[in-house]
Amino acid sequence: MEKLFERNGNPTCAAGGGSLFYGDMWRGQTFTPQITHKITKIKLGVWRVGNAGPLIISIRKTSEGKPVGEDLVSLTVDPSTLPTDDSWYWTGIGECPEEDYTLSLLPEFTLPEPVTVEANQQYAIIFRSPTSPDSSNCINFSIITEEDTYPRGDELVSQDGGDTWSIKSGWDIYFAEYGEEITEEAPSPTLTEQITNLMNVMVPMMMVVMIISLLTSVMRSVRPKK
Repeated sequence: MEKLFERNGNPTCAAGGGSLFYGDMWRGQTFTPQITHKITKIKLGVWRVGNAGPLIISIRKTSEGKPVGEDLVSLTVDPSTLPTDDSWYWTGIGECPEEDYTLSLLPEFTLPEPVTVEANQQYAIIFRSPTSPDSSNCINFSIITEEDTYPRGDELVSQDGGDTWSIKSGWDIYFAEYGEEITEEAPSPTLTEQITNLMNVMVPMMMVVMIISLLTSVMRSVRPKK
């Protein structure tokens, strides 16, 4: 059953702002799962500005807090499906909504295939929009800058298309990830184990048959002759 795993803490009442990205400017958020599981979908506080290009969301492994290697999974989002502002963030002017209520309003993105993440290993969710041309036509998302609302990760930024990364310690993107726990299946028995299991069943049965046969022979031998 799909359930919530990692998420930003309680950002709705903390000071924050927006982090835009376009072209070679990429953004990201590291996270550290506490339970090994498969991620199936992600929620993000994201919206489009102007005539933005497609949004690409991916997950990568990290080393020393920075993304490394190839994408474990990648999703391309049509910009027309994104909100045009962050009105989902507030329930009213000057009001600070309940955390779970706000989370339910976040845009949701289902991954094309589940990706397994290991407990206590850090990963990065990466955001990019290489065909968005400038800051007036780009993708933006909410960040929390005043409080370290997610202590198991930080916001990331790259100015060169993901070649190098900087860690914005104490800053976090408004995100949540959902998935399914991994249940370990018992390994199939080896041939030797199968034979042993069969013998454990057959030997007692053979002993019973031998005892019955022996008793039958004894009874026949002591039966009086007519």
